[in-house]
Amino acid sequence: LCQTIGAEYSPEIILSSSLADLSEPGNYFAAHNTVLANRAEYQLFEKAAEASKLQTKLKRPGYMPSLGVGVTAYYMDQFESSLSGAGNGMAYASLNVPISDWWGAKHKLNELKLRESIAKNSLEDSKGLLLLQMEKAWTDVMELNEKIHLIQATLVQTEENLAVSQKSYNNGMIQ
Repeated sequence: LCQTIGAEYSPEIILSSSLADLSEPGNYFAAHNTVLANRAEYQLFEKAAEASKLQTKLKRPGYMPSLGVGVTAYYMDQFESSLSGAGNGMAYASLNVPISDWWGAKHKLNELKLRESIAKNSLEDSKGLLLLQMEKAWTDVMELNEKIHLIQATLVQTEENLAVSQKSYNNGMIQ
């Protein structure tokens, strides 16, 4: 039961076979849009959309120009006091412009954008399907609740009919 309803196992859970203590399902209703974010399936689709967005972000800098700048200097002092020390300095810059793969980079980034769009559409589709599934489950609960009320009313009517038939039989009115 715990696995079916998605709850943690607890030895304190005891199933009751009595239908007398049923409360109305309306007491347990939660708005579907508010609990949708708690569903594991929705969270999985959300993470997939986020991952595709991050893949695009990670790939883009590899195709962009990059510039590096640095400065270094040193001073060397001799151990002999009669000689003076010498110093030297250097500044450098590096520019990397990836021109050889512009065509491929453009198509790779377009592919990643397309995958990002597909993941976003999958998220929206799954959101709609999960909301539909929750609505169907709620409708089923409400129908079963009505069925229980109908069966209880039928049981009362059947018990009355049994009592009338039993009295008629005991009084010899029916055989």
